[in-house]
Parts: sequence; structure tokens; C-alpha cells
Amino acid sequence: MSGDDPITLQWYKDDVPLISSSKLMINTISSRMSLLIIQSAGSEHSGTYSCKAFNPVGQAEFSASLEVMEKPAILPFAFPVEVQEGQLLQVTCTVTTGDEPVTLQWYKDSQPLTPSAKFMINDITSKMSLLVLQEVGSDHTGSYECHAYNPVGRATYSAVLKVNEKPEILPFDFPREVKEGQLLQLSCTVTTGDDPVTLQWYKDDIPVISSAKFMINKVDSKMSFLILRDVGLDHTGTYTCLAFNPVGQQKFSAQLWVNAAPVIMPFMIPPENFEGVSIQILCTLLSGDDPVTLYWLKDKISMNTDSLDGTTINNVGSRTSMLAIPSVEQQHSGEYTCVASNRAGQANHSVILNVLVPPRIIPFHFEEHIRAGSLVQVICVVGEGDSPIDIRWTLHGEEVRPKLGIFTQRVGERTSILSIDRVGSEHRGSYTCLASNHAGQTNHTETLWVNEPPQIRPFQFEPELLAGQDTQLQCYVVHGDPPLNIMWYFQGKEVSNMMGRKLVTRTTGGERQACSDFYRYPDVAHPLR
Repeated sequence: MSGDDPITLQWYKDDVPLISSSKLMINTISSRMSLLIIQSAGSEHSGTYSCKAFNPVGQAEFSASLEVMEKPAILPFAFPVEVQEGQLLQVTCTVTTGDEPVTLQWYKDSQPLTPSAKFMINDITSKMSLLVLQEVGSDHTGSYECHAYNPVGRATYSAVLKVNEKPEILPFDFPREVKEGQLLQLSCTVTTGDDPVTLQWYKDDIPVISSAKFMINKVDSKMSFLILRDVGLDHTGTYTCLAFNPVGQQKFSAQLWVNAAPVIMPFMIPPENFEGVSIQILCTLLSGDDPVTLYWLKDKISMNTDSLDGTTINNVGSRTSMLAIPSVEQQHSGEYTCVASNRAGQANHSVILNVLVPPRIIPFHFEEHIRAGSLVQVICVVGEGDSPIDIRWTLHGEEVRPKLGIFTQRVGERTSILSIDRVGSEHRGSYTCLASNHAGQTNHTETLWVNEPPQIRPFQFEPELLAGQDTQLQCYVVHGDPPLNIMWYFQGKEVSNMMGRKLVTRTTGGERQACSDFYRYPDVAHPLR
């Protein structure tokens, strides 16, 4: 530097005198040297700096321009404190200072964001970028960062987004095949959602409370078990788990179908049924899932078309079957069972058909020619009929008794023998075998004819008879089967009008009595024989 003393030195910035400060320090070393020190130069220090020298003669100056390059500075931003799912959010990253060129980049949880359906990025200027979050959900929760770059350096600012989540329930369901009596368990688990979370079970929109039928076990605030014990038809319905918190609620439902085994309405038939009556048995289902199969057993054997024995089976709709027997016979007696079956199980109901069979006597006959004094036996056999069977004998409507010489003997349950050791005319008549049981009675009658030879009552002449005297004899048949033929004989020859004699025969008093009159016996009388 040249120039006469005294010389004064003065610093200027943009023509404004500078004074020492913490950022600008002026150090005068001598009258001809001054040092300007800028500590921590920043953008505010940019400008034209001039040094001016003054003396009495004149002045001189020199200027120099300073341009300080500045890294970016980001204006702070933040998300709302309360953010609900479904909201539309936007946040702006603004660079307040920093030399161009500036580049802006968004990050989420340290990962670069690219425009998508969930995130929209709009660069308004080189120093302003708008991040738009459409319909925010739980997956938007995280730390969002805006990075600003220029050749000098970089700046970063971050904000945390917490989306208040309503509960999210893990889907559940019942088994497809559920039978009565099973134990079932449903789990309602909340996978996401802000606390506090409340869980509530419903059946057909009615709150479920713990009982003998339902047990609710809450493991924690986000898990609840519903236990159904001994499930039945009344458990069928829609089960819903409702989860709610201050943000919102969600519910999930499952349908329970209990496969019901068939239930047969009890049926009966009369305890005793006589042969020939008509029987109809209706087997009707009270409950049970379709499809249901109905079929019949007789004595535990399936009744097919080859073994119906006059029985008809008809289905009346899908839940009723009718078994009909137009005219019952003894062969129809037995146990009849209606069986109902579906995929849940089966049921059956049985009745006993008792067909009451009255006795039937196998016809018997006496021999055609029975002589008096011979042995007579006839057998009464009951071929059919329910036990017990009572067998009795009557003669002319009165019960036979041993004092008449008539005996009966029971041989087993179904046979009776009537015996007459020495049959006579007094045994003639109509013999009836009567058989009876609780179903009824029957009888069979046969007539016994006894062939009896004639028997003549003894006769004799008068003790003293004179020659030529008239006399008369009477021949009377006291026993013997008609028709009777009475004839007189004299000395082995049939009596007739004989020479020298007069003999007359006549029949009086019916066919059992005859008389002979003798007249004029000049000779000695001969006895008639």
C-alpha cells in the first residue's frame, strides 16, 4: 500500500460499513493493514465486500464478491395426532434454504417411496414436494422421511404416522359335518387393532352369556373362545364375534348346522289282534335332517319284496312310511321295526304284533258199524290255535262223565281221546268236542250209532193146557235196532196155517210185539219155539 499517513482503513459489505461482531471480526494490524475474518460463513455472508483507505490527499478502495454455497434446510412437518383408518392425509416437504439444484426424496421406514395407489407424490417445485396418502390403513403406519440434497449437502426431516386401527378378526368357521352330542370350539382372535379391544359373542344377533350350553373363555383382550358342549338342534344358528375399540369395530360370523339324527314318533298297535283284522302302522319322523331313509324289519330281518307275506309298505312323503296288512294271519306275528337313517345317525321303534288264532279241530268220525259191547275210541286233535287250549267233550249238550262209562284222556296240549270200553245203546248220540282259547272257540260234532241185535223178553205157555183148548203167546223184543222182523217157528219150520190145525199170527203194539193164537188142538199140543 502506498500513500501518506495518516491512513484510515474501513470495511464495507454491500456499501454498508462493517463493525466487528461475533460473526465478522475486523482485526487492524497496523495503519496500513486490516484483516476481515468471517467465522462460519453462511448464506447471509454472501455479498460485495469493500476495503476503503482514506488520507488527507484522497481515498482508494477495492472490492470483492463473496458467494457462500448453502446446503438445504427443510421446514418441519408432522402428521395429525389422531388419524383414523380411511382418512386422506397429505404432508409437505419444503426446503426453506439451500442452493440449487435441490433434489427431494420421500422414504417410509428407510425405504424409498415410489408413486402408487397407496402413495401419491407431487413435486410442486424443486424445493417443495407433496406426499398424499389415500384411505390410510394400518399398513400406512410408520416413519416418513423427506430427504433434500444439493451439491453442498443434505437435510432430512421425519415424522411418525400412527393410524388408529379398528380391530381385525381372524376368520373362523365350524366343521362342515356336526353331529348331535359333539363338543365344538370357536376362536375369535384379533390380529390387529388398537387397545383397548372388547370382544362379544352373539348367536342370531342375541348376546351369548356363559351357561350350561355355552362357555366363554377370554384368554386376553384380543382372544376369546366360545365352547359349545353337547351340541343339539337348539345350537343351530349364526354365531358372531364382535370386536370394537375407540376407532371402530369389526364382526365375523359363522353358520352352525347341527346334523340331527332322526327321531321317530312312537307308534302302537293293539296288544291282541284276531285273525282276519286289518292292521296299519304309521312310522312318522318328528325331526331329523334330510335326506332320510325309512325301511322296515320283521324280527330284525329286512322286509324286501320277496318276504312281505301279504304286507304292503308305502311311503307317504319323505318322512312317513305306512306298513299295512289287509288280513292278519298267524304268520304275520312278530316284531316289526321301523328304522330311520340319515348322515347324522339312525333311530328305530318297534312293536310286537300278536295275532290271536282260535282253535281249529281236525274233523273226526266214528266207525260206521259199531256193535254193542265193542270198544269205541275217537280222537279230537286241535291242529291250529294259540296256547293255552281247553278241550272238553259233550253228549247231547251235556259234559260227558265217567259214570256213563265214557272216559276222556288229554294227550299233550292239543289232543283229547274219548273212549267207551263197552258201547251200548245208551251211548248213542251226538258227541261234540269243544276247543277254546283266548282267541275264541270251535267245536266238531259226530253222531255215534250202536248196532244192537234183538233181544226177546222170555215167554211161556200156560202151565196146564188141555187138548183142543185155545191159547195165545206174546213175543216182545225189548232191545234191538229197527227195523225188526218178527217170525214164529214151530219145530224149526216157519209157522203158517197147518193142516188139522189153526194158527194165526199178528203184530200188535208196533214193530216190537207179535202174538200167535192157536185153535182146536185135537192132538197133544206141541210147544212153540
